[in-house]
Amino acid sequence: MKVIKLFFPLGIVAVTSCVTPPPINEKKLLTWTNDELCRGLGTYKDDGPSILKIYSELNHRGSRIDNERCYALENAVRSEASEFSITPTVRPPQQEHVFNKEKGRYILQQSGPRAGLDIRTP
Repeated sequence: MKVIKLFFPLGIVAVTSCVTPPPINEKKLLTWTNDELCRGLGTYKDDGPSILKIYSELNHRGSRIDNERCYALENAVRSEASEFSITPTVRPPQQEHVFNKEKGRYILQQSGPRAGLDIRTP
């Protein structure tokens, strides 16, 4: 029983240290590519000081960062880390029966392509 009491806290420390990413060094941050910076936003989402360092570097790089790509990379890393996922969806144009008030009957009308998001939460 004493062995379990001794190893249980050590096991918790070992598991949590493996899950937490290592702290960010400012000099190392300068060597990251734009994509690595964006992925870092998702990886370090729970570490405020690291997020501020990454945002500072992103602001320093300015217009060289593609914001839409960065957002997608950040969310991809976040969805891998949890069961939460965001998947873009696209539906092609299709024919629909729509009620026309002027004619007083249903008519066949083509709807345009539709885009959206499939959001899954745990």
